[in-house]
Amino acid sequence: ARHPSISFLRRPDEVRKLIDHAGFQNLTWLDETANVRLWFEKRIQAAATGLPSLGIHLLLGEDFLAMSQNQLRNLSEGRIAVVQAVFEAI
Repeated sequence: ARHPSISFLRRPDEVRKLIDHAGFQNLTWLDETANVRLWFEKRIQAAATGLPSLGIHLLLGEDFLAMSQNQLRNLSEGRIAVVQAVFEAI
């Protein structure tokens, strides 16, 4: 989120419980935080030598570097996590 007033994050365990209570069965839950942290580290390093013609920077616009640095800091400090999950309706 570009501003805290539009950021409504929940901890992964809370999200999982909410989805379970909504009537879904968890089939897969993979924490990809470490992989995503490395991905952002590489993007930030690459930005120093120039951005490719295609990439996430096109979606984020001029805020790309600041947003990526914030994302990396939040991932590194454990404030956010990235989870890949599959649920099935019960």
